[in-house]
Amino acid sequence: LDLKSGRFQVIARDAGWDFSAPRYSPDGDRIAFIASHQAVKHTMPGQLAMWDREGPTWEVVSAEWDHEVHAPLHWEDDGQALLLCSEQKGRRHLWRFDLPDRRPEVVVEGGWVHDFDKAAGTLVTQADSALHPARLHMHLPGEPARRIEAFNDKLLARLDLGRCEEAWFDGAEGDPVQMWLTYPPGFDPKKKYPLLHNIHGGPHTAAGDTWHYRWNTQAFAAQGYVVACVNYHGSSSFGYAFLDSITHRWGELELQDVESATDWLLKKPWADKRRVFATGGSYGGFMVAWMNGHVEPGRYAAYVCHAGCFD
Repeated sequence: LDLKSGRFQVIARDAGWDFSAPRYSPDGDRIAFIASHQAVKHTMPGQLAMWDREGPTWEVVSAEWDHEVHAPLHWEDDGQALLLCSEQKGRRHLWRFDLPDRRPEVVVEGGWVHDFDKAAGTLVTQADSALHPARLHMHLPGEPARRIEAFNDKLLARLDLGRCEEAWFDGAEGDPVQMWLTYPPGFDPKKKYPLLHNIHGGPHTAAGDTWHYRWNTQAFAAQGYVVACVNYHGSSSFGYAFLDSITHRWGELELQDVESATDWLLKKPWADKRRVFATGGSYGGFMVAWMNGHVEPGRYAAYVCHAGCFD
């Protein structure tokens, strides 16, 4: 947009691609943006792309990196790299993508990095985990991260939170599948506990190491459940092939994964086989309805379908 004349000029257009989140480079000669090849398939990931004022067209620069790029994009001052967020195995990190080498590296590890900004060499991140709501940290070169607020500390000090851990098992098609477990506060492995599946929506999202305000695993675990969050086939953060594997056969692989997780859990001496439950919202609600129609009655004592998608 030319501010003086008010005229628009198209600098990058392709009917098969969606473009978003543009950012000018510090020298104004390039624009970094996110490009998704939607004409190929609706599940195509957002990739880092570049438009150069001197070049005839634009190009994808992260094509060899099997991660989806999330907005916003932030240029480093020297114009040789970009900061961005991307998921990896149920976590969301802040990355630096080096443009000359087209090489990504983790700058700040999640938990789940939700937001960030950088100015005058100071990086600030907002990140949470399954054990705490979002916190702000300042990151200076060569120094450990420094927390710069304490908003929720007094509230959290009054709570007993359950232990969280990551587990892996063999799921559909023999693929390794990730599951997050949240245990009740004061968990005693010598006692019996009910099991509660918390099935994420999407389906192309992930149950992550994050503090969820609508389906908070700590709130469920506080009622005495061992809460399981399975990153079934179709989940994000495990590569495009894993994400797209459920297309046109929705329910099939996901159910195998959840059932394999249940088998894994029921082998634990603390699992109460009579009290196994499945809950979920949106696509998780679809999965709960799917399970109600495809799993032998009696395996799950109850289903909770919230805003489920169904015909």
